[in-house]
Parts: sequence; structure tokens; C-alpha cells
Amino acid sequence: MSDQFCFDQNFLTRKVYPFWSILHIRQFRHLLACLISVIVQNSLKAEIKWTPDGQWLAFRQVTSNQPLKVFEPGWIFNPSRFIAAKPDPDLRSPEPSVHTIWVGRSDLQVWHKMASSEVFLSDPAWSPDGRSLFYAAVEKSSDNKLYWRIRQVSSFSKSKNTGLIVWEKRLPDDWRPKASGKLARAILGQLQVGTDGLMIFADPVAEELLLFKADSQEIVTRFPNGHLAKISPTGESVAWLRSEIWPSAFAELMITKVSDSVHTSRLRNVMPDSAPIFSADGQAIYIARHQKPPEALNVPRGSDWPELCRVELKSLKTARYSPLVATPVLSSERLSGISFTLDPDEELLLYSPAISPRPVEIVWFQPKTAATYKRFPPLDLNTHVSNLSISAEDRLALRFGHQDFPLESAELPAALCELISEQIHPFVPDDATCQQWIELLTRAIARILYTELPAPEMLAESRIKNRFSLVPTMDEVQGDGPANIRLRRVANVGLRSLGMDPKNIKPNDLERLSAWQIEAAALFLNLTNHHKEALDALEMIRPTSLSGPDRARLIAMKAQEEIATGNSGQASIILTELMRYEPKILGTIESDGAGGLRLEKVKPDSWADYLQKMAESAAKPPSSAEGKTPLNPLGHFNPDDPENDPDLKMQPPMPERF
Repeated sequence: MSDQFCFDQNFLTRKVYPFWSILHIRQFRHLLACLISVIVQNSLKAEIKWTPDGQWLAFRQVTSNQPLKVFEPGWIFNPSRFIAAKPDPDLRSPEPSVHTIWVGRSDLQVWHKMASSEVFLSDPAWSPDGRSLFYAAVEKSSDNKLYWRIRQVSSFSKSKNTGLIVWEKRLPDDWRPKASGKLARAILGQLQVGTDGLMIFADPVAEELLLFKADSQEIVTRFPNGHLAKISPTGESVAWLRSEIWPSAFAELMITKVSDSVHTSRLRNVMPDSAPIFSADGQAIYIARHQKPPEALNVPRGSDWPELCRVELKSLKTARYSPLVATPVLSSERLSGISFTLDPDEELLLYSPAISPRPVEIVWFQPKTAATYKRFPPLDLNTHVSNLSISAEDRLALRFGHQDFPLESAELPAALCELISEQIHPFVPDDATCQQWIELLTRAIARILYTELPAPEMLAESRIKNRFSLVPTMDEVQGDGPANIRLRRVANVGLRSLGMDPKNIKPNDLERLSAWQIEAAALFLNLTNHHKEALDALEMIRPTSLSGPDRARLIAMKAQEEIATGNSGQASIILTELMRYEPKILGTIESDGAGGLRLEKVKPDSWADYLQKMAESAAKPPSSAEGKTPLNPLGHFNPDDPENDPDLKMQPPMPERF
């Protein structure tokens, strides 16, 4: 890759991905190339933006510039550091954060930092032809004055990315973005680029969105109390949502003609955090709205039935489609939004409702045939997905995690989901986003271990007492039950987040990792039955970086790995030495009050008993599961392979009748 290149569709190397065998109607995609170049950017919701050819993506990531405390050395030996619930965000003092715009290639092998700011950046937006990238930034001039600037970047290099200034506005000297959770803060992050030089971005002083024409430097119109505005593919109109108060459970769908700037109301019961999406021809809009549950259903009063509808702009008719969820949202549940995306050919619509406390699910819906495809959780996380964004090559970008404010998700980790295999490829261009992924994944592993696995006595004790590892004795988690399959799926994503291939673990993959990443790798390798590699990772952790108890737990975990791999003799030696020196290691040294030091008496607990049980287990190694189960405890089982896991196989489409 050269140091500098242009965002030129004809220049970028195109990697051809196979079409879905189940969607034969895509055989004419190449005839629609000119149409794709116009509509792609306005058919995608929020932050993760694809170029029209699907080869590059851009997104904004917000991360704290302070390291996560849960990843201090020895975190894997003290699960309470990340199992404990996070404090209420309203009670936390605001931490300094860094806004970064990343540009990545679709194979995720190339990342480039387009812009960075400790004040604020907007979401990026590609031009319709994919040759320029736009973003808004708060910048300081040479005389220390603040400006809100819209920049256009048509090429980038390692030394310079500033680009052209399309529009700027002087900010007050004391200007700061509103706190998270305010509508004015979310509006700042919204940016859309359409045909004929039309752009939608925020006026940071008036705190409202405006429609701007770059050719004439003219502000065409403003959108009072508006957000999530989208320019139609033809550039004739703008669809946007209006909310008089915030937060609000309902919003109003508005349509504005660009020629006369007249705002017209269309629907009043739409969801305030689901952006409208134009059809391919720009004559209809897809939108998520609230509905009452069907009368035939006996559901509690106050339940919701969110659904997707298509609004024809000329006839003003509203067509109903398949409900977005199979059951109504009960009054005891919380619907925090729906994210959906439409492919450029208007042949596939993917949506995901965020319903607490339900796990994540994504549904494939075919608008033209009313067919619904398999609902699948792309990852076994007790969380939500948002900002779905499908590319011209059927690659799905999204974000994982709960968000305090539905319109802001830049702080959530992002990923690429392969729709057929359901594999997740995390976006980890830097260590900060890698930390976000590891925290999300380790919390998911803790939840599965402590809530879904059978509870042997040893694991039951570890729920309330710190143990040397999240992972119980290996022979007690072997098998191919649902919980174990989920653990391996999460761990496989963890290995990818560390830049490792779960199907081809290489020793040198560990050498470039930092200490906390090595600990994470050991956990993920354990859960994917790469026991030898996990032991190698543990041996790379420097004992000098750990506290006394953590050093003891590290030694115990090494013994556990020896047991799992059948080296009971070596495990017995380790355990014998560990138990001999354990009281000294776990004791603490404190002042005796007379200028000297004394060793505090070790408080009795079950640690020694636990080590004794491990020693007994080492003397009687567990029987191999090989020949009794698809799992080989010493092999490299890959649960993401649809051929090995029937739950991952593609289900045939089932037509729905209305």
C-alpha cells in the first residue's frame, strides 16, 4: 500500500465475494452500479458508512483516554474486577475522551486514522461517488479561536489529512459540546452528503440541523427540533424526524421539498431513534413506528408492537410489513429502539430490535417477497446491536453493547458480521477499541459461566470467592452443550479481536501482545480447547508484574492446564510446591508498630482445600472426551464452522402470510 492514494472506485482493488446462493435475484446487481453510487450513502443508518463499491468503510469511535482499570496485571485471576456491575453512568464523573474517525478496508487488514480530536468530531460521510470523505470537527486556529469546520478529504497520507474546508463557523470561546444524553449533542454527530452538493450537518451554535448547498455556499433550510435527516437519492426531498421534547417515546416523520423548503408531516407515531430510509427510486420511505398489539393477543395493558412500514411519498399510503418482533414488547420490558438497514437494490432489509432484557437478534426481511429469513444472534452477548449498515457486497457492519443514549453509539465497539457463517470480525484499529472488545467479551463469558453451566461445588464456591481463573476445572466444561458452544463462539471472537485466527493459532501471535492481552488470549484459548497454546500464553506472563496472590493463582492455573493436557505428574509437582509456599505468598507484610515488619496471620479460607482437590484431580486425570463427543479437548475444534454446528446452518426462507 502506498503512502498516499485517492478514494477512487476505479483505483481501489476490488475483492469479489460470492453472492448468496439463496438470493438468486441479485444476478442483475452489476446493471445497477450507477444507481448504487447515488443511493448507498443515504440508505445506511448512522455512523458506519460504506463506499458505494463496498470496499472501504469509515466510522467514528469514542474512547476514554484513560486505561480500563479492570485490565491491570492479574485481572484474569480476579474475576470480580470485571464481573462487578458498572456504576450508574449518571453518578460517574465525566472522563476525558478521544474522538477518532477511522477508515478501513473491507478485509480489515488496513486501517487509517483520518482525524482525531479531544473536543468533538462528527460521524463521517462519503460522497455519492465514493471519492471524498466529509466530517465535521472542532478546531482551534493559530490565535486560539474555536471553529466548527466541515472538511472534505479526497486523499490521505500519513503526514496530512486535513483536506478542504467546505464550511466553517466561529464558536464562542467557552463553547463545549452538550453532555451525552442531550439531543443537541447527538445532532452534532450527524452528517449526510447527497447529490448536487447537498449536505446536512449541525449548526453548533443554533443547535439544529441545516441543509447546505456546497456549490453556492447557501443554507437552503433548517430543521427545527429535527434529527436523523436523510437526503433522497434524487436530491428532491429530505426525510427527517421531529421531536418537540426530549427524551421522547414518539417522533414525527417530516418530508421537506428541497425546491421550496416546505416541511410536511407524514407520520406521528414513529420511533425517535430509528432513521428513515429511502427506497432505491426515492419515492418511498421505510420507517419504524409504534403500533398497538393485535386485539387477538391477550397481552398486558401498555404493551407495544413495533413494526416497519413503507410510506409512499406521492400517494401518502402506508403499507404494513412483517412485525419487527415475534411477540409484543410487554409493559414489563423496555424497548430502547430498533436499528435497520436496506441494501442498495431494496431486496433485503435487516433489522434488530433492542428489547431489554432479551438477548440480541437480527432478522432478515425481503420487502419484495415478504419472506423472513432465519433470526440469529451473531454473538452470544446479553446486549443489543445498533447501527446496522449493509454494504453493496452484503457485508454487515454493526455495533455491540448497551448505550445510555440511543442516538449516540460511537462509544460502543464495532464489528463486521458475515451473514452466512455468522462470524464476527471486530474492528480493532487501536488498543483502546481492543480494550472495549475484551471487556465486552469477558463480561459475556462470566455471565455464561456463572448462570448457564451446571453448578458443580467448585464453581458454586467461585461465584462468591475470587479464584485463580474464570474457567473451572477443564473436565467440568468439556462437552458440546449449548453453554459450551456459546463460550467457544465468544472466545473465537475474542481471539479475532487480538488479531489471531481461531483456525490457525501461531505461537508468534502472542509475542506482539501486551501483558493484559496475553491474559485475555489465555482465557480465549482455554475456552476454544487450545490448551497447549493457553499454557504457552500463561508462561509468557511475567510473574514480577503480579501481586503475591496473583502469582500463586498464575501457578495454580498453570497446574490446571497441565491437568487438562494429561500431564498429571508435572501438575502434581507444581501443586506440591505451591501448597508448600502458599501461606507465605498469600500472607501480607505490615508494620509491627515498633519500626519493624511482621507477617500477618493468613486468614483461613478454602484456597488450600481447593488446591488439595486439584492435586487429587491431577492424580486421577479426567477421561478423554474423544470418541464420545464432537469435541476433542486436545484439538482445534471450530464451532463457527456451519458444518460442525447445526445451529449455525442456514435455514430456508419461510414465506409469511398476512
